[in-house]
Amino acid sequence: MKKILLSCFLVASCFSQAQVMALESFEGTISSAYSLSGGINPNVYTLSPTSCDGIKAVGGFLDGSSDAVSKTMDLVYTKPANVTSNGDNITVSISLITIKDPEDTTAAIGGVITLDYSIDNGVTYTNFTTKNLNPAGDGCTEVAGTIPALPNVQNLKIRVRTVATSGAQYKFANFFDSFNIIQNTTVPPTCTNVDVPANGATNVSLRPTLSWPASQGAFAYLLSLGTTPGDDDILSESVNTNYFNVGKKMTLPADTKIYAQVISVNNVGATPSCEDMYFTTGANQAAPYCGPLIGEATYPITNVNFAGINNSSSANINTGEAHEFFLNTKATVKKGSTYPITLSGTGEGNNRFGYTVYIDWNQNGSFLDAGEAYFKTSDFAGGSGATVTVNKNIAVPATAKLGDTRMRVKYNFNASATETGDELSSCLDMTYGQTEDYTVTVINDLATNEANKTFAIVYPNPFSDVLKISDAKNVASIIITDISGRTVKTLAPASELKLDDLKKGVYLVTVKLNNGTSTTTKVIKE
Repeated sequence: MKKILLSCFLVASCFSQAQVMALESFEGTISSAYSLSGGINPNVYTLSPTSCDGIKAVGGFLDGSSDAVSKTMDLVYTKPANVTSNGDNITVSISLITIKDPEDTTAAIGGVITLDYSIDNGVTYTNFTTKNLNPAGDGCTEVAGTIPALPNVQNLKIRVRTVATSGAQYKFANFFDSFNIIQNTTVPPTCTNVDVPANGATNVSLRPTLSWPASQGAFAYLLSLGTTPGDDDILSESVNTNYFNVGKKMTLPADTKIYAQVISVNNVGATPSCEDMYFTTGANQAAPYCGPLIGEATYPITNVNFAGINNSSSANINTGEAHEFFLNTKATVKKGSTYPITLSGTGEGNNRFGYTVYIDWNQNGSFLDAGEAYFKTSDFAGGSGATVTVNKNIAVPATAKLGDTRMRVKYNFNASATETGDELSSCLDMTYGQTEDYTVTVINDLATNEANKTFAIVYPNPFSDVLKISDAKNVASIIITDISGRTVKTLAPASELKLDDLKKGVYLVTVKLNNGTSTTTKVIKE
């Protein structure tokens, strides 16, 4: 039985087209082919620990004591105009999750689910499957049926309807996942292959999502990744969509040329990839620590201010990577001292977010030792609202090893207002948030010039053509790199930098000061 995560985000899924019609898991951006109506709060929900396929499912709540709308919920698929029928049978299946109202101990589950189709654009429907709801609840129970052979109708709709039993005790949540609509075919599928990333691409993420054009007639795909053409020594995975999030399964080897092939499959046979393709992964900036980490959506950390670090970045959702590295941006701390830390991030409405900070004080390549986690099990750091800002303190152990070490700041949606969830652990992936890594230098005593550092501020952010630098007289040089770490400009000190020749996108601006210190700021050129 699944437990409902109390907050829902309006996100949804990638639509993949087979011979007819769809293979849908509701994990990305919802296609306009789907509509959900009726019931109470019909939406796309994140389920914990997982849904049937991924972490999201569509659905809502039904109440048998309410009006007809609250008792009935419809999920409808409308065949897009570019999807054609070959006139054969169509098999429809969908996974069902039902849960009693957790806030009402007398609540019961009761009702019926029907699968219906219409060939007159929804004016009339014909039933082809009926299932009574299980009073004990359902956990990923399949509901399936077959639509008899149809001509190539342009107004086909397939409806999944839930109707709750009348009565005040019938209050339950009803969710659907893995909505598959497949038509029999008599010819093998067309060929395809990965086109994201592009053939020959370099510096590819170690945890990418690969995608390819949908193959006409394919019911499924076999994706293989190998170190030589046609090999699968890295990955072999069968999927029913025209994309696969490799990062949810593994981290690819760094700095490696990887060959990809996609075999299209249906009931007639299998068609090999159209052509060979390859891409080369980038460096693993997280090494020797765990990562890089990924998430469902990037709710960014907008500022980290700690012991000489004052790093600001865009507040826009999904504009940066889930895990960013500012290893040239350093904090300097003294053993046995305590330093304030201010963290800010982008929130959303009443949803709560939390922070954790990890510092590898003994420099053993791990954040798991005692005393290296802050705000994880006590002194909760978080809140809600459009911007979530916290002011806390970091105590440096007297036993901290001298020299440079790694600091990881993690920010994520967090249902509790008093304790952090698993997603805020140092090595687990996020749902909605971001992770940033920095360098911390541990010393015995702060030298006078370190205690009185001058810092340059980069603004405005985002910018159009001109970027300004405060206190340019203290600047030695300015380096601009793209998000992959490639240097695109090295500039002399100036209070205004004319950057109209840069393409729109995300850049890192490292300002090196005359006293030998530096700060790095992520900026967005619009």
